[in-house]
Amino acid sequence: MKCYYMDVRVFEDPEWFAAGYRLVSPRRREKIDRSRIPSDKCLLLGAGILESKLSVPKTGKGEPRITYNEHEKPFLPEESHLYYNLSHSGHYTVMAVSPQVCGVDVEQVHVSFRSIAKHFYTETENRAVEEAQSPEDMFLRIWTRKESYLKMTGEGLSRELRSFDVWPDAPEGCRFFEHVLEDYRICVCCPEGESEEPMEQVLFC
Repeated sequence: MKCYYMDVRVFEDPEWFAAGYRLVSPRRREKIDRSRIPSDKCLLLGAGILESKLSVPKTGKGEPRITYNEHEKPFLPEESHLYYNLSHSGHYTVMAVSPQVCGVDVEQVHVSFRSIAKHFYTETENRAVEEAQSPEDMFLRIWTRKESYLKMTGEGLSRELRSFDVWPDAPEGCRFFEHVLEDYRICVCCPEGESEEPMEQVLFC
């Protein structure tokens, strides 16, 4: 499994944004155009740039052949023997690529994390947050674990977050890879037995 990340603040420059926009797929451009928030446009563009780096079968227009399930989870052609997943938050976009199904999440600390935890976390997870030396960091670890797990399964937020535990252990048959990047946490969920390569930054310049 390989995790890539990109600082999308480069796209705050209109010239760099235009250069990147020309490289992404029509579907990605539609998502960018629908967004009215400049920072979100940069994140969506960053996700498209990361997608363009995938070494997989291409369409006639040279774009990666990508399909989506009913929860908008992206899939590559079977002959590529690869799976990938995207996430973005703040000014970072991340992508996990693996020979097995995977899910990734990146998050910044949320100012109202305690109320969120009480609403969405199990009793075990809430206790872990309250007893942690850094409750904010523990909240974020659990949240990114939950999100990455649901993205790996393809369920997204269609499943109740309190219906399963991700602390202290991963759900059966899964494992987590976790990273800290400034005040962000990144978590990738993969099947047991998967190994991880060093996380890599993608630059657009």
